[in-house]
Amino acid sequence: MRTMTTQKLTPCGFTLLELLCTLTIISILYSVAIPSFQTFIASTQRDALKQKLFTLIQYTRSKAAFQATNVILCPSTNQIDCINDWQQPLMIFSDVNDNKRRDDAEIIDRIEGIAQKNYQIRWRASGTSRYLRYVSDGSTVYQNGTFTICPAIDNVEHISKIIVYRSGRARPGRKHEVKKTDCS
Repeated sequence: MRTMTTQKLTPCGFTLLELLCTLTIISILYSVAIPSFQTFIASTQRDALKQKLFTLIQYTRSKAAFQATNVILCPSTNQIDCINDWQQPLMIFSDVNDNKRRDDAEIIDRIEGIAQKNYQIRWRASGTSRYLRYVSDGSTVYQNGTFTICPAIDNVEHISKIIVYRSGRARPGRKHEVKKTDCS
């Protein structure tokens, strides 16, 4: 005679305790990962902004040297006057008559809107801070200065610089050259 064994069927699913443990572990991992992910995003945005600005500076210098003329990089809202708000679109033009503003006969070479909401660009220079002017030999004619990229958050780790020499050469700022007071 055969004996029949009864098998106990267990329902598929999770208990409440297993779900709570899983959710607790996920929330701990999430709280640890989010700040470092935000830091990564902020540094990527800063580096992209810095690279765009550096490229525009280099382009302005090479245009002045190759065309043997004065070329200006400046922010402008009306595509005529240079202003001191580097959050506005940046314009590059050949300043043929050397009056530091664009006239009707002077063609705009480029207009680039590079501003980002989380960063502010500041240009501190000897002379004026409304524009960066290169002359025919690729120098700035005694207009040296520093572009500082300041974050909206108050963190010195996210401040970045581009230094422009009188010779016209630009270089990225080094970590030891960055101070919290640069953005105050």
